[in-house]
Amino acid sequence: MAKMIPAFGPIDNDSYGEKTVYALLKEGLSDEFTVIHSLPWLSSAARHLGMKLPPSGEIDFLVLHRIYGVLALEVKSGIYRVDGPIFVHLKTNNNVDVVKQTRNNVHGLARWLGGATTLRLRIGYGFIFPDSYFDNNVINTAMVDASVRPFRKIFVDKSQLPEIAKYTIEIMQYWKSALGNNDLGSERLQLIIKSICPQFDGTPDWGTRIIYDNQLWLRLTHEQIKVIELLSEYQRFVVTGWPGTGKTLIGIEFARRLVKEQKKVLFITFNNRLSEYIRQQTPVSLCDVFTWHKLCHQARNRLALPPESPAGWFESGCCEDLLSALKKNKLKDYDALIIDEAQALHSSWLETLFCWFENKRIIAFCDETQTFSFEKGTNHIDLQRIINSQFSFSLTIVLRCPKAVTDYLMAIRPSSYQITSPRNNEPDTLKELVVIDPLATLLNEILRLKASSVPSDEITVLVPTDLVKSFLQKDMKTFDINIETVSRFRGMESPVVITLDSSNMEDAQLFCAYSRATTAFIAIYDSEKLAWRESNTFLQQLVNRKETQRAINEAKHNSSSKVLMANFFRKGDLKLNSVKLAWSEDLSSWLIEFDAENSPAETWVDYLYSHYTWPILYWSVNSRRVVYYITNQQFELNALGAGTNLSIKNCAICEKMTPFDSENNCLLCNKKTEESSPTRHEINEIREFDLIISQNNFNSAVQKEKRRLLPIPLAAASARRVAFEKSYRNKVLSESLPSGKLLYRSALAFIQAWVALLPPDKTLVLDEITDALRKRYIHLEQLDRSELRNALACALSTCYNKKHLIKVEKGKYSPIDD
Repeated sequence: MAKMIPAFGPIDNDSYGEKTVYALLKEGLSDEFTVIHSLPWLSSAARHLGMKLPPSGEIDFLVLHRIYGVLALEVKSGIYRVDGPIFVHLKTNNNVDVVKQTRNNVHGLARWLGGATTLRLRIGYGFIFPDSYFDNNVINTAMVDASVRPFRKIFVDKSQLPEIAKYTIEIMQYWKSALGNNDLGSERLQLIIKSICPQFDGTPDWGTRIIYDNQLWLRLTHEQIKVIELLSEYQRFVVTGWPGTGKTLIGIEFARRLVKEQKKVLFITFNNRLSEYIRQQTPVSLCDVFTWHKLCHQARNRLALPPESPAGWFESGCCEDLLSALKKNKLKDYDALIIDEAQALHSSWLETLFCWFENKRIIAFCDETQTFSFEKGTNHIDLQRIINSQFSFSLTIVLRCPKAVTDYLMAIRPSSYQITSPRNNEPDTLKELVVIDPLATLLNEILRLKASSVPSDEITVLVPTDLVKSFLQKDMKTFDINIETVSRFRGMESPVVITLDSSNMEDAQLFCAYSRATTAFIAIYDSEKLAWRESNTFLQQLVNRKETQRAINEAKHNSSSKVLMANFFRKGDLKLNSVKLAWSEDLSSWLIEFDAENSPAETWVDYLYSHYTWPILYWSVNSRRVVYYITNQQFELNALGAGTNLSIKNCAICEKMTPFDSENNCLLCNKKTEESSPTRHEINEIREFDLIISQNNFNSAVQKEKRRLLPIPLAAASARRVAFEKSYRNKVLSESLPSGKLLYRSALAFIQAWVALLPPDKTLVLDEITDALRKRYIHLEQLDRSELRNALACALSTCYNKKHLIKVEKGKYSPIDD
């Protein structure tokens, strides 16, 4: 792809041919070519250097190559006939000596460059007729070299336009030979570019690009006017289209045309900011613009009802009040209804509006890609049915959004119909940043944009919630930029849009946010939040990129509780087999790290809590910056809960990453001066229990006797360990152990293991299980049999209610296979 100056597209003029040539040269030539289009750029350079302009006119395209040299291309749009040396434009009948004009421009440019750079250049020239066809005729002796065989043409007509890049190279090669030019070389090429464009590197600043995009892409197009004329034939219709296809623009133009016909128009939207914008764009006299909510409140006011609406009024009551106001002639009489964002309106609201405008014109605009999860909206098919639409029209040309954004959104959410964008592909208009410090990145991006001539009021920062908005407004006061939630900005647009806290946005919010920008979109993602976020359709492309993967993996590692607690754990690791357990002298606590949220070793917590007085800190490998903290006698007698959730953060006093309690005190700094520790005997006993649990020789008499001595929670841990390794069924093991009585937790662990391990065609009988467990473990035998039986009965009932068991008869169950 050629390097184009300007990079953001051809200067907007009336020459459709120049736009076509620009696109074809850009796509067709390699990156070894530089193409300068039109020379307001040259004029700017001349003024900058205090030099006179070339003697006549402009050059449409200047093509430069380090080997082939410099070629000036003159584009003549429209159909021409040839009359000697004169070309006559058929539509206007204007005469022009194309060759003389171009030669003057080329010689003037060569002289000008000679004065600016001391370069002595011989520049070739060529002609492009994008709308004319001359076949193989010698249309002008200055355009065809008849001295060589085959004849060498230096013009391209309509038939050759698709291969203009190839013909451009051939013309450059011809002139290099005909003029006897040496290779231009990289240094001279750069010197020419710097001379012609001294203050440009080929890329204009963002302020210039915003002006360009606003003038070219944000106005009503001929195609959209044709849509309006087509749809004007219908009384009822629905217009659907992606963001940026011009739905609101067309709606506003419809309203203006209806008002010109002295029709009274009601224009309804869902979004308050959008309704304010539409109100500014439509005639005040005959067009009233409301959100649905304001319209209903107006009806309530006209009925002299209290201004404060009752709870749930918009769910049930608002439609009745609106219809009541209509029946009592309390509301204006309108000729037409226009609805924007119709997909966000509840079906009952639309049905109410239909009753109001039953025999009048209704125009509805919708976009199902922009319905948020918290909205009870209406789909396209139901919308057509409700308003009794005669016709549905899909807008397919995305004008407002940068092409890079449109292409990205199409890749994420393919449409059932073809979406196109006529805009040039500018990759830098879409930027996704995965960073450690999103706020600092936001500040840097704003400063960069302002340094590139972007005014504050043309930058909008979108966030997912009002809470984030409120926080950000305090922090960003000095910048005077727009800050809004995504949902309130739906239907709106801004030259530059930046999203913050993007990692916490749902798919529909992200889709909406990306499509709000008219010139540039920047998404800022917190690498840590992205790392811990569940899989997401919208972000699939982003997270699958190698550079993003690296950032995410690093962020996940650095924020993992396992990593943050590693120093404490390493110091006192007991190096057990059945559980990762450590004693921390620093924190005077047991530390447990589970391999999963629902670990087979979970009842080790029950054992430590019921047998020792020291606190317990535990976490799983999937924990992020948190640990759970259980203190002695924290729960009611013989019961256990999840514990207190503590954040791990850096302590300014001890300068270590440590857990902080609910009062924001560092556990390390707040540790009591003298704390006891487990004795060697107690540690050895724990090691012995671990050895028993981790032994796989279940049938050995010695092992059976040792296992018989296991405390109840560790007997449950042993059963769970075997079940996780050798289960017939896995679903039952995915159920976590709830907070509650210690005995019930162990009983449920036993029953889950039993269900998982029971061979096919076998049943679970409550009394048999009770007696088997009492026989197997001494501490269960010492319990009152009815107490154990009741706990096991509750556990069986839990598994039955969760659809892991079928009840055969009272106290007898059959397992359900996965």
